[in-house]
Amino acid sequence: MQSPAAVRESPLTRQTAAAESDRTWPGTETLFDALSPKLLFYLRGLTGDDLLAEDLLQDLFVSLLKNERERGQQPLSAGYAFRAARNAAINARNTAARQQRITQDWQRWRSALMPVGNNPDEREEFERLSQALESIPDEQREIVLLRTHGDLSFAQIAAVLERPKSSVADSYSAALAQLRKFLEKDA
Repeated sequence: MQSPAAVRESPLTRQTAAAESDRTWPGTETLFDALSPKLLFYLRGLTGDDLLAEDLLQDLFVSLLKNERERGQQPLSAGYAFRAARNAAINARNTAARQQRITQDWQRWRSALMPVGNNPDEREEFERLSQALESIPDEQREIVLLRTHGDLSFAQIAAVLERPKSSVADSYSAALAQLRKFLEKDA
């Protein structure tokens, strides 16, 4: 019979330990089972939206499972889970508020840019361009408007939106491609 030290150092033991480290630690799963109804109720109260609360809860636990290796095998606390849920709800609320501001800004810009004359061709062209801009995602629309009407560089837009310059440039290119496709379709 092998000694306990020899068993700990055997190749089979090392392989088993390596396989164990690749598996999901049951602490997060146990936490999910125990706290998910409470966290869901808490998130519903913070967001006022059942579907958003469910999405946030799912994203929270997916994130916790992905980051498990960084924490090691220390058990998670209920306080940590609730703090993470609160942060997710705050981020969702801030994102929704930002999207609402973008939509309101777009509506103000659209009415300010609308031609005042009675030229039907100008109005028709304006409507076509407006529909094209409305067809792209809000964030891309904001970048296009900042670039074309604000005369901002990609670096300036990146600073305004707090995004990397390369991400802004990529979004701008994608938006232009979608706008071209929309306008060619209607031509």
